[in-house]
Amino acid sequence: ARCEEFGTFLLMADTVAPSITLARFPLKWSDQPQVAILITDNVEGNPLTYSTYLGTTWIPMAFDAKNDLLSFDHKISFTPGEHEFRLIVEDGRKNKAEFKRKISIQ
Repeated sequence: ARCEEFGTFLLMADTVAPSITLARFPLKWSDQPQVAILITDNVEGNPLTYSTYLGTTWIPMAFDAKNDLLSFDHKISFTPGEHEFRLIVEDGRKNKAEFKRKISIQ
């Protein structure tokens, strides 16, 4: 078989950072806060990775890929007071988005 044509191709550059949208994010956390955050990318099928922290401590969040939803609803054991919540989301092309918010743990 011979190939005389290459066909039609599309070349794309992904330079847009992922999107972070708060669905449920209380500023005052009890010992079991209800947190939900949507993370999406402008390129379908582009894998997203994420890391979440309270201060410098990594905290686990569950990711529902079908709904693009990060959630956190389990017990935490941080000292009461003000802490910084930080979420870093990166797509497969190394575009990053970051969200920071001061929260109060009671």
